[in-house]
Amino acid sequence: MKRYKYLIFLVLASLVITGCTGGVVIVRKGNIIGQVYSSTGAVLEGAYVEIDGKSRLTDGNGVFDIRDVASGVQTITISHPSFQELRTKVTIPANGTAYHAGIEGFYLVSKTASTGSIAGEVLFAGSRNPVKDARVSIGGRVEYTDAWGEFVIDKVPSGSQQLRVTHSEFSQSFERSVTIEVNKRLELYGNNAIVVERWQPPAQTGSVEGYIYVRSGSQMSAASLEEIGPLFSAQATPPSGFEPLTDATVRIGGRNSSTNWDGMFSISGITPGTYTLTVTSPSLRFTIEKKNVGVYAGQVTRFTGSDALYGGIGYYVVIGIGDYPGEPTIPGSVANAQRVYDALFDRNQLAGLGELLTDRNATKTRIKAAIGRAIDQADSLDDYLVIYFSGLSGQDYLSPSDDPGGDWSKVITDTDLERWVSDFPGSVTLIIDGSESSTMADGFPFQPLAFRKHEYTVISAAGPRQGIFYDPSLGSSVFTHFLVKGISGWYPPADLNGDGDITASELYQYVYSEMDDYLWGDPDRHLPSFWGTDYGYSVIFRY
Repeated sequence: MKRYKYLIFLVLASLVITGCTGGVVIVRKGNIIGQVYSSTGAVLEGAYVEIDGKSRLTDGNGVFDIRDVASGVQTITISHPSFQELRTKVTIPANGTAYHAGIEGFYLVSKTASTGSIAGEVLFAGSRNPVKDARVSIGGRVEYTDAWGEFVIDKVPSGSQQLRVTHSEFSQSFERSVTIEVNKRLELYGNNAIVVERWQPPAQTGSVEGYIYVRSGSQMSAASLEEIGPLFSAQATPPSGFEPLTDATVRIGGRNSSTNWDGMFSISGITPGTYTLTVTSPSLRFTIEKKNVGVYAGQVTRFTGSDALYGGIGYYVVIGIGDYPGEPTIPGSVANAQRVYDALFDRNQLAGLGELLTDRNATKTRIKAAIGRAIDQADSLDDYLVIYFSGLSGQDYLSPSDDPGGDWSKVITDTDLERWVSDFPGSVTLIIDGSESSTMADGFPFQPLAFRKHEYTVISAAGPRQGIFYDPSLGSSVFTHFLVKGISGWYPPADLNGDGDITASELYQYVYSEMDDYLWGDPDRHLPSFWGTDYGYSVIFRY
């Protein structure tokens, strides 16, 4: 199950001109790219998607791409023979593309699942006037209130659900936990209506606005590090190789806002002073912080052009080698790498770019070049590099595919690898599925190099004088089997504290426990090792 790969190009608005009344009507168009899942998180192939009179079937990755859709709020209908039909609202940006994947994707409920519905009205406090066009979301469904402030959402999964209502005129979003009962409608009218305060800016305030970008292709897919291309938006052109960071939350001075499809945010009504501006997003491992931001009465502080804000992303280099000169083929190594690569980009919400190198493409020169491309692209301390290797290894070295054996200059020593990654601005996580792989981080015999340093984290499959265990019934090594299992599924088991994030430390603890049980009593048993400091507790996977 592999995430949809794509490149984003310049989108020109479609102009439809008609002379029926003697005038010219310009219909602004946009696009939508989305992914359809079951309620368990599995992608759905063959789902029928219809919007604005246009339709598509989802591909093997559950992805659809519909172009030239009228901009504004549109109703999208998604159906599948085994699931209940979903009708919900989406906003199509003029001259832009709406992206809906991951937590913003479309989730279909099984026809056998129990559902209910919710209806109600949204009112302003005090005046009790209805709120038009408020966005109401619950259980993966979205509706907008009508002119009377009313809404109805059907086919909501039963049980406890989080109801969220937002509007540009609210002082803050409305959130409430509600219980949806099977085949019943929860009604929120009259005394039970949703009542929200209208925001009123204080006198003598200032504003902050700007744009936020990340590397192109990193928010929705496993784009190759060699395939990065620019995205051009309608209102601002990001630098080459970057795209807008959408739906990020920006906070400053007790006020907050979200970025739109151009990566733009605007916050007004801020009391003059000096603040720290923060940006958070499911796509970001680290919060963006801009300290000492001055806000002045009657003025706008702008972060545009060269002052735009940039978020850090992950760079993933995944290596699998089973075919070595003069050696028997190593079973499972290439499959190990493919499974890890797919798992990293299947449901990982963190923004990231990846490269997969297998067999003949995994020479020493090409591995070094792939790491070099990540270093060339990365320019932030918040960027991070994850390297996975499956293949031949030994004390203090990894074997590339062109290692003939017996020639020390052809292998990748811990010294070589540490030197290659030393210029990466952020942290580095090394995951090695190979014999004696823990020696890459033991500091010997090449002190003071190797990986026993603050910015490095190493998860290794085996200790000194230990081989690795390949299990034909699993189709992979035991280490990689549990590594992939740990970050797979709707609720990945390696998320030990259930917060939706998996750190390198959590992943190691899970794999160690599972391998300890699985290989118990085997004379060739080996267990993983871990080296890491503060960075070992940083997130490497988010679902």
